[in-house]
Amino acid sequence: MTGNKKIKLTGLYPAPSVPFDVNLNILKKEFSAHISSMGNLKGVEGVAVNGHQGEMLSLSPKERQMVVELARENLPKGKYVISGVAAPSIFEMVQQIKEAKDAGADGVLVIPPFDYMPRRILARSWHGPVSFFSEIAEKVDLPLVIFQYPYASGNWYDTETMVRLSDIDQVVGVKHAIRHLELYAEQYEALKGKISVLAARDAPGLLSKMLIGADGICVGISNIGTEHWAKFTELCLRHEFNEAREIFMYRLMPLIRNVWSERIPRRVTYSASTKEALVQLGIFSSSLVKPPEVNVDDKDRQEIRRGLVMSGLLET
Repeated sequence: MTGNKKIKLTGLYPAPSVPFDVNLNILKKEFSAHISSMGNLKGVEGVAVNGHQGEMLSLSPKERQMVVELARENLPKGKYVISGVAAPSIFEMVQQIKEAKDAGADGVLVIPPFDYMPRRILARSWHGPVSFFSEIAEKVDLPLVIFQYPYASGNWYDTETMVRLSDIDQVVGVKHAIRHLELYAEQYEALKGKISVLAARDAPGLLSKMLIGADGICVGISNIGTEHWAKFTELCLRHEFNEAREIFMYRLMPLIRNVWSERIPRRVTYSASTKEALVQLGIFSSSLVKPPEVNVDDKDRQEIRRGLVMSGLLET
C-alpha cells in the first residue's frame, strides 16, 4: 500500500441489511444489535452501509445519515464504517459525502455515476471517471472506495482507468464485483500494493477470486452466518485454502444457492431474501422492503429456509 493512503482495508466488510417496521421506518434497535453482533466478530474489520443491500435508493438523506450514525455508535472503535453514495452529479455526490462524514463515516463507497444509459459510454475510457473522482477528491476530505461493477453491466472500469484512479490520493480501495476472472486477475495484479482490493461476488466465483488474491471481502450475503464468512476470509488471507474451501462449500454455498442464487430466477431482490433469512435466524423481526422492491412470499421463505438448514444455521 502506498504511503499516502489514509486507511488500509483488509478482512471482511459485510454490507448490512436495514430492517423496517410496518410503517417502513427503520427498526433502530434491531439494526444496532445486528451491527454490534457482526462488528464484535474476529475478522470483521468494518461494515459497508447504505449500499445496494441496504436499499440506499429507498432511504431518505436523513435515513442514510441515521444508518451511518447507528453503525458508528455500535461498531467497535478502530473498525471502519464505509457508506455508499450515489448521485448523478458531482454537486449531489459531494453533498452526500459531506453528510456521510458528518454522521461519522470513515470512508465512502462511490457508486458509479455513469449508471445512466446516455452516460455509459463515459465509463469506457479513463477520462470521465478520473475527472469525476479527481474533482470529488478536491472537494471532500474523506477516503474513497471505487465500486467496480460487473463486466456484463456495461458500466465497469478498464485496467488503465483503475490504475489511474488508484493514483488519486483519496482513493484507498475498490469493491471489485467484476465476474470475469481473467480481468479480475489482471486488475488485482495492477492494483496490488496501491489500494485495497475487496473481492465482491455473492456467488461461487468468489472462491476463485480469493485464490487469485484479495485484501478482503465486501459482500451483502455475509449478513447471514457472518462468523463463517469472517473465518473464510481469514483463512484465505492466510492462504489456508483447503480449510477455506470446506467452509465455502458446506457453510456458505447453501446460502449462495438458496438465498442469492444467480442461476434461479427470482421475483424479489437480494435485499428482501437476505432480510427474510435474518428473520428466520431471529435477528430481524421483519423482512419488509420499501417499494418498488417486492416482499418475499411463502415459496421464497421455504427456499431460504432450506439454505439455512443446509448451511447448519438452522435445525430441521
